[in-house]
Amino acid sequence: MNELTLTAIDFGSKKISISLGRENNDDIEILGSYFKSSDGINKGIIIDEEKCCQSLMRLVEEVEHKTLKKLRNVYVGISSRNIRLSEVTSSVNLREGKVRGVDVKRAIEKGKRNVILGDGEEIVDTIVNFFNIDGNIFNENIIGWRANILSVNFSILIGSTEELEKYKRVINNCGLVLEGFVPNILSGRKVFLNEKNSLGMKALIDIGAGTSDIAIFNNGVLKYISSVPLGGENITKDLSICGNFTLSEAENIKKIYSSTYESLLQEEEVNVGSAVVPTKLFYEVTKARIEEIVEYINLELKKTSFFEGICSIIIYGDGISCYENVFTVIKEQMDKKIKVINSRCLGMEDFSNISSLSIIKEVYDRLKLLYDCPIKEEIEEDEFNVDKNNLGIMGKFRSFLDEIF
Repeated sequence: MNELTLTAIDFGSKKISISLGRENNDDIEILGSYFKSSDGINKGIIIDEEKCCQSLMRLVEEVEHKTLKKLRNVYVGISSRNIRLSEVTSSVNLREGKVRGVDVKRAIEKGKRNVILGDGEEIVDTIVNFFNIDGNIFNENIIGWRANILSVNFSILIGSTEELEKYKRVINNCGLVLEGFVPNILSGRKVFLNEKNSLGMKALIDIGAGTSDIAIFNNGVLKYISSVPLGGENITKDLSICGNFTLSEAENIKKIYSSTYESLLQEEEVNVGSAVVPTKLFYEVTKARIEEIVEYINLELKKTSFFEGICSIIIYGDGISCYENVFTVIKEQMDKKIKVINSRCLGMEDFSNISSLSIIKEVYDRLKLLYDCPIKEEIEEDEFNVDKNNLGIMGKFRSFLDEIF
């Protein structure tokens, strides 16, 4: 049978994730999500292409073995580090008196040609924000609608050619075909900003291992994107230095005790393997670094012209969201409405696959919006092992959002 199938890869400083999805009853069904430890990436930038390629190849082989499907065309999620934003509106006459997919694409290509790129820059991604048909604004699929003039407002994300070429070479050397880049924080809106809570000025912050990516949306339209080179790995390194632990020991201490790091003060020390951990040191080092990460993020937000208008900030990612009473620490520095979402809120073990999952949804919604009909790929259903645990995950996300906002 013919089906639209999508594959997304998220390159993180600590983990690489792959998610697969297919169209099912006019929505996207997640077929599976997988991750492995990454190597060759630091703070959102590839520093060793060979090691990065080896990490990805190991994961690709595992996914192909588990799904019995040969991976080929992929969308790649990257950090928002060194990415800038340009908002464009482009208009075209409708030659047949109605909107066709080709007309939308013409408007986008026309707008892209007018964007000024600096030396060593290229377009990373293009996101349609809304359509204007004969003076009326729409943000839904308008293919087939009667009109004379179509205007498209869209955001263009621009990045370093040198950095993007590294990803392209890694993808190519693994025998894959790059379909496009999607900044991870942008795709996060598909999980954390639904129709009910996208109104107003909202900030999304993904605090990961090496970086904290930031995006500001106004009524669902991307207005600002940035990154702070701090994340959960900084806590690991601080513990390692201050407590004289190996990095592996420090990481294990975090994993085991992050959710109770304040409560542990009732004891003098705890044991993690052969390491003896003074609880006061663990608490003071951890809290100090969390405060610093939040402070830097808050300063980055305050630099923007949108800060005063931000009505709520949503923070997620494995960097700090799992720590006990982290909301209180954040709230002390951010005088805004705050929502901290940890993996347990979504019924997930951790956030390792959250970006690749959200990229699947992001890309699928774009295809539905821009094309007269989906681009199909042949796949034999009885040859595909579906991970049953992931089938309803997008539905879980939507239900969760309805409950908290």
